[in-house]
Amino acid sequence: MNIDDVTPEELINLRNIAERESFNSGKEVLFQDILIREYALSLHGLSKYISKKSKVEVPIILDNLNKQMIVDFSDGDLAKIKLVENADLNSIDKQISINSPVGRMLRTMKVDDIQEYNGLYFSIVKIVSDTNQATQAVSN
Repeated sequence: MNIDDVTPEELINLRNIAERESFNSGKEVLFQDILIREYALSLHGLSKYISKKSKVEVPIILDNLNKQMIVDFSDGDLAKIKLVENADLNSIDKQISINSPVGRMLRTMKVDDIQEYNGLYFSIVKIVSDTNQATQAVSN
């Protein structure tokens, strides 16, 4: 959470609290002081005026390891590729290792994402789970 997450309603409440505390104490209580105090309390769920927001946003990590995909290259090539940890040179399937620059990019790409490597642009057209589906998509 950062201070920008405080809602407009919460800000109005804090301004009212500052005015009330100023009146009750007989000395000026600054809005900024109330905001900082309540913000700090809200991080621990202890503020009465600012609701606790989630501190941790869990990123969704896409991992295409061991998946087959149809990849469209800017040079006109459309290829069925399997993304693997270590590419097998004797394999009939086109395999790309996640250790290669293109493999690292493909690992976290989703359909229609575009990447560039050495002037060649490529995008994933389809992510498929079995060889028959990938072969069918390339032949269409």
